[in-house]
Order: sequence, then C-alpha cells, then structure tokens
Amino acid sequence: MKSNLKTTLSIDCSYRGKLWIISSVLLVLGCGSQPPVSTTESQRQQAVPNDSPPAFTIEEGFSPIAFGDMAVFPADATTTQTWTSQGDEFLCTGKPKCYLHTKAPYGDGTLRFDYKFEPDPKITDPAKLAGHNTGVLLFIQEPHAVWPKSIEVQGKHSEMGQLRPNGGAVAVEFQDSPEVRESARKPVGEWNSVEIVTKAGAITASINGQVVAVGQPGELTSGLIGLQAEGHRLRYRHLRFAPAQ
Repeated sequence: MKSNLKTTLSIDCSYRGKLWIISSVLLVLGCGSQPPVSTTESQRQQAVPNDSPPAFTIEEGFSPIAFGDMAVFPADATTTQTWTSQGDEFLCTGKPKCYLHTKAPYGDGTLRFDYKFEPDPKITDPAKLAGHNTGVLLFIQEPHAVWPKSIEVQGKHSEMGQLRPNGGAVAVEFQDSPEVRESARKPVGEWNSVEIVTKAGAITASINGQVVAVGQPGELTSGLIGLQAEGHRLRYRHLRFAPAQ
C-alpha cells in the first residue's frame, strides 16, 4: 500500500512539474490568460500628454523685433526692472510709466504681436479689469518724453485698437467699430493678437483677425515703435514687422 502511494505521489509531482514548465513557456510566448497588448494600444499607454503650445513660426516677409533691438525711456535707476525678457516674451511690471522703444525707425508696413495683462486675482470689478492699460506708440519723434510725439494704438482693454495722438501730434480721424471690438477681444488675462498696418500715415488696427479701427493719413509717417508701461503688469510676445512691398 505504501509502495503504491509513493508511486502515485511521484507521478503527481512529476505531472505538476511538467505543467509548471509548460505554463512558463506559454507565458513567455505570450500565450497566457491575458491577451497581448497591440502596438497601437502600447503606444497609447506610453504616450505622454504634451501641454506645451505649438512652436511659433514667423510668417514669410516678417522680421522679428528682439528685446535687444530695443531700449527703455527714461533709462534710469527707476526703470531698470520695468521691462525684462523671458524667452520670446517681453515682461512689464507696469511701473513707473515709461516705454520700451525700437532703436531703428519704421515706416509703411505691418506690425504684429500678442499681448496680455496679468491682473491681480483679487480684482473682480469689471470696470477695473477693463481699465488695464498699455499702448503701442507709432512714428515716435525725438526728443523722447513721457509721452513722446506719436500716434498710439490703444492697448487699454476697454478701448483696444483705437487711435489717439500723444506729445502734441495732430489727431488722426478714424472709423471706430465698438461692436467688432466687443466680439473680437479676449478677456483680461488672455492673449490678444494685434495687427497694425501703416501706409502713408494711415493706420488700420485689427484685433484677433478683425478690423476695429481704420484711420486716415496723418502728419506722421515714420518713426520709432514703442510699448507703454502704464501701471499694469503685462506681457508682449512675437513682435515682428514686414515692410510694405
């Protein structure tokens, strides 16, 4: 009886050992209980979400206006940290009032850029948000001053794209489109894309692809370009210019 028991145990152990070896081989070959993962599914599992914005590509005919191509006025101890650069963005603390201007003059052509304010999270009053202010100065004439003789394309949120004179420049007549501005502009804190076309002193301003102001020719037709610091934190990016053909 004992002999039969030993034989049975020996056979059983041998059988289990063979089953274990076969199971291991099948798992290695991908024949286990779980179905193999397809190549597509494997790639999907390994994919890492990319939250980075797409790389900016400058348009044909345009040349970038780099931070190193500009200077600050007034250039003194109070403004050394008002304007700084971070990658292709120009950062502005908003204070004190001053402007970052090109070192070279520009005439007829197309200026493009994006800008956004960085409002204090505590500010929720719509009127105060709409009052966030900056501007782009065109045709700046020397001597420099705050503000210099120039034509300003408004960056103030409530008046975005309007045209106004500075420093004794003659006002230009322009057709304003408040309804278009209201629908085109993005809220304070988001990027707005601006295009400014100048031709013989006439200025056309567009916000996010929609024309909001069309000006008549004025006395100024060329000069430096400036970005205003007017009390509010903001960023500019992707400044570029294409001369008229």
